[in-house]
Amino acid sequence: MLATTPANDKASLAGGSDAKTNCATTSAFYTSSESSTHLPRVSNPREWRALMALAARDLSREQMDRTAGASNSPDLMKRCRERYGLDIPCIKETVRDRDGLEVQRGVYRPTAADRRRIRQLLARRGTR
Repeated sequence: MLATTPANDKASLAGGSDAKTNCATTSAFYTSSESSTHLPRVSNPREWRALMALAARDLSREQMDRTAGASNSPDLMKRCRERYGLDIPCIKETVRDRDGLEVQRGVYRPTAADRRRIRQLLARRGTR
């Protein structure tokens, strides 16, 4: 349960300086550089498909190739990192190949911050 002090109650009811400060802080939050108005637009269809998939799940390099329609997904991910300010780490996982040998497979695993930013980027499609 939240407790309020009488000073806070009076300020918000009377429209005092605390209420104005909170309002200014809130508007600063929504107009910060992370606001969708300052995000670049995703206009490349391969990048769009890649980001759509990464918003939902982790993808291996091979899955990314098929999903995005690219034959060089490492380059595609490099461009996405540079253009959109994403980290999108590529985690190495040990798997067995078709010959039964243990090999390292790269899996693109966006961070929580990446997924938030990807959702913001995708929401911007079609806006000016």
